[in-house]
Amino acid sequence: MLADRFGARPILIGGGLLYAAGIVCMAHASTPLALILSVGVLVGVGMSCTAYNIVFGALGRAFAAEARSKVLGICSAAGSLGQFLCCRWPSR
Repeated sequence: MLADRFGARPILIGGGLLYAAGIVCMAHASTPLALILSVGVLVGVGMSCTAYNIVFGALGRAFAAEARSKVLGICSAAGSLGQFLCCRWPSR
């Protein structure tokens, strides 16, 4: 709803900032309430602002109908590949 009203770019940027703030706050949380607010609220809202539905909506409006399915397929495959690589080779 917010991406339709304000555009995808500010929502994606804001979501990334909220996610980063949640990670920083989580690292410095000293109470259970601080941990719940950082992970549950900041990270949760940040992740929902950077989900596929925002990206797919923006891509669907940016490309012509003839190219739309190919672009959405490439975007979906790239996201899946990124998730696979992060799970397959975790940082140690």
